[in-house]
Amino acid sequence: MITTPATETPATTTRVLFLHAYPLNAAMWDGVRAELPDHWQSEAFSYQGFGGTQAPAGEPRLTPFVEQVIGWLEEHGPAVLVGLSLGGYVMGQVARWRPELLRGVVFCDTRLTPDGPEERERRETNARRIETEGIDFLLREYLPNCIGTTTSDTRPDVVSRAAELITQSNPEGLAWGMRAMATRTDTREAVRRADVPGHVIVGEEDLLCNAQDRADLQEATGGGMTVINGVGHYSALESPPEFARALVRAVEGWEL
Repeated sequence: MITTPATETPATTTRVLFLHAYPLNAAMWDGVRAELPDHWQSEAFSYQGFGGTQAPAGEPRLTPFVEQVIGWLEEHGPAVLVGLSLGGYVMGQVARWRPELLRGVVFCDTRLTPDGPEERERRETNARRIETEGIDFLLREYLPNCIGTTTSDTRPDVVSRAAELITQSNPEGLAWGMRAMATRTDTREAVRRADVPGHVIVGEEDLLCNAQDRADLQEATGGGMTVINGVGHYSALESPPEFARALVRAVEGWEL
């Protein structure tokens, strides 16, 4: 755990809500949350359809996930949002709908732009394969692209943990979530207009978010960027201590 020296007593509590990646669940943040300073209050929950819960009714879209986040913020008060991958997609929509509920944003291994036609088609193909082949499809063909090469080669425990989290959801919910991601809109301008402190954290070996995605994030947030060496798309799961250090350095540099 990161501790604050006795001579540096924080004036206020830092409230943080963590938003998880696809196709994981809230438990992906356990390692990071364990490393946070004592004066931080953190929470993480699984979206509907993840972690064993039932998928929302109706046409797949991000709206139910965004509403979950807004509901939490309305109940608990404004907070810093930290979102990885799908979590970043959800954050962008929160910035569009209710920017006054944000105290800051940390986007991690994600993007603010929508899918193009080819990517939407690929997601639909993936959703159908989840429905027909089950979770095994994600373990065989999706997960390997999300874990960095260094982690895959040296940390089999992390790969096993990611697989365990995926298997905690049911295929119906994960297929619904796959299709929901394809419906997202461009949120670059929404994040700019939210006018809150921001930061970007990315894994050096992330294969799913490219240099333009990172540039878009940094420009929209107006903040800095931390690159964590030797990790991939699931940076927070692959190296919780390093991720937590990067997060704390960024957020405690803001005037909240």
